[in-house]
Formats: sequence, C-alpha cells, structure tokens
Amino acid sequence: MRAGMFLGRSLVVEPGGAGHLDGQHLYAGATVTLNSHVFRLTHADEFTHNYMEEHADEFPQANYNVALDEARRCLGHHQLTDLLHQMTPRDPEKTGFAPTSVVVSALLTALKGSKLSLQQVTTLARRHRRLQANPLTRQHLSHLAALHFKRHNFD
Repeated sequence: MRAGMFLGRSLVVEPGGAGHLDGQHLYAGATVTLNSHVFRLTHADEFTHNYMEEHADEFPQANYNVALDEARRCLGHHQLTDLLHQMTPRDPEKTGFAPTSVVVSALLTALKGSKLSLQQVTTLARRHRRLQANPLTRQHLSHLAALHFKRHNFD
C-alpha cells in the first residue's frame, strides 16, 4: 500500500482469496474486510437505497420479493398481529402510520431468528412507507419561478 492511500481504485480481494468484492457483498448489516481492516456497514443514504432497489439483480440483499418471501416464511399470523400491536402505541394520533425507523426495529425484533439482513428488513419497510410531501413555501415558489424565467430568457 502506498503511503497516504488506504484504498485506491482497484479490485478488492475477499478474505481467503475466493474472489473479488462486488455489489452482493455491500449492504447494510454486512461485515467487510478491506486491507486487513474489518468494517460493519450500518446504513446507507437515500440515493444508495434507491439505486440498490432499482438494480436488485446486482444487489440481491435489496430485492423486495426475496425479502418478502423470507419474511412470510418466518412470520405467522400471530406474530404479524403482535407486530401491529407493537407499533400501535407509536401512533398516538391514530393516523395508521409509523416512522420507518420504528417499523425497521419492530421487524428486526420479530424476524430475529430468520436469515433476513438489516438491508432486507429496510427494503421491506421502505417499500411500504408513505412519503410526506414537503409544503411549498412562498420563498421556494418564488425561487422556482425565477429559475423558470431565467431558463426561458425572460429577463
């Protein structure tokens, strides 16, 4: 390794020399060894989650159908009912919605004995979430209008 460079642009060999690390090895909950240093991947940003879910063939841990089949296999009717009861106190306004982090932690608890990774549980929760639209402020609207006029040469 060159001084001052931990990892350059090159293929990273798996420990044991079985092959190279690729997308199927990189997901939330994975433990990866790079240059004799062990890293645990704990989460990803929104762009990364979207990319992985759109390219599920390259990232099997972000494949919704695989995660759903495994969750169905592990959870029975009684466990699903218990899961709903766990989330009910987290919704004091009775809107029928819970924050994604609450859903992920409840699913992780319910699926503790399964083979589902953190990435797969997050994929399940993300698929069934409801995004709240940000309200459009006056300042933001005037900025968008000015940008539109500028693009169309309206000075």
